[in-house]
Amino acid sequence: MTQLISGSYTKDYRDYCFYRWYRLGRPTFTDLEMAVEKFQDRMKPSTATLIKWAKEDDWEERANSLDVEVANKIQEQLISEKAKVLARHAGVGRKLVSLGIEYLENNPITSQGAALRAIQLGVEIEGEATQVEKLFTAVAKMDDTKVTTKLRKLLDKTKFQKDEEEESTTE
Repeated sequence: MTQLISGSYTKDYRDYCFYRWYRLGRPTFTDLEMAVEKFQDRMKPSTATLIKWAKEDDWEERANSLDVEVANKIQEQLISEKAKVLARHAGVGRKLVSLGIEYLENNPITSQGAALRAIQLGVEIEGEATQVEKLFTAVAKMDDTKVTTKLRKLLDKTKFQKDEEEESTTE
């Protein structure tokens, strides 16, 4: 059986109150008091008790840590979805190239600019999608430190190029 702590409440019940507070979007403790279930069908903690627990158990820090985890999961999911879209685009590009080549093999080149355009468009789409797909996959595998370092290098390079362009236009 779970031991009672902090008066008449268990650690599990205090954790339940934290997670309820977090899921509700960090409401005021007065609102939380009304939102939590009674403990063992007999009592609810007061607003003062909830405030005390929030301080003792560092609810803000715990919630901030959870927010970071949520943001990371969402970012990973978005990167994965984007990589899948780009892979699909690369496949469409390859298909267009294949269809264009097949058409050219069976028809004279002089009469079908559309076949040439299909090849050109397919090559462009496949090339762009493949490069971006590789980039997203590489970034997804990097830890935060590597991503930050790469971004700083790119930003510094971009700033340097911009500074050079401004200098050349003022001369």
